[in-house]
Amino acid sequence: MLYPNEIYNKIEEINIEELIKKGIKGIILDVDNTLIDKSKILSEEKEKWVNEAKQKGLKVCILSKAMRNGLMAIFDNNSTFC
Repeated sequence: MLYPNEIYNKIEEINIEELIKKGIKGIILDVDNTLIDKSKILSEEKEKWVNEAKQKGLKVCILSKAMRNGLMAIFDNNSTFC
């Protein structure tokens, strides 16, 4: 069972450099009402954060109860789905 060590209200509040300094190599993100809103829209800020995390070497795992095909329409082919 996984439990969070920290909880944030918005993904943009998470400091990527601090994660890396702590030795964190990857992050699991829930899609529904976390990365996308109820309208299935990924904001530019959230997309920028995810892309920056990947560019800086973090593995980003996207978790959702939604179907994978629906996620592929929102995220690029370099995303990992759990």
